[in-house]
Amino acid sequence: MKIKYAIVLFLVFAASFLLSYFLRNSRFVEKLLNPKTTIEYHNTVYDFEDIPQNKEAATYFVYSNTGKSSLIIKKITSNCGCTVPKWSSAKLKPNSKDSILVCFDAEETGYFSKAIYIISNSESSPDALYIEGNVLEEK
Repeated sequence: MKIKYAIVLFLVFAASFLLSYFLRNSRFVEKLLNPKTTIEYHNTVYDFEDIPQNKEAATYFVYSNTGKSSLIIKKITSNCGCTVPKWSSAKLKPNSKDSILVCFDAEETGYFSKAIYIISNSESSPDALYIEGNVLEEK
């Protein structure tokens, strides 16, 4: 009788161990807990052309959630303090559109090219957007 209990106990332990191993190392669980989606940008580069010095310039980058899960933008950074992105932290449902406002403070004269990096739950993350232009000297 004790041997039967020992065998049953061993089988329960082995099944529990295998199940926990599967759950920890499974891409299925990762996909279930962190679903990925796809994002499509209507444009990835914006050229301001000529901007007067000491003026702020702004543009919107429109994007769409083309996947089957909600899109979550976790963080947006830029490679310069003169470039400030603003966005909604709300989840974007599939087949919906939104935009990122990018403001550029034109203090230094000359040509510029700045990058904005989007961290999200999209399959392509991190994504990069670019602004460029020429700041003209103030007269």
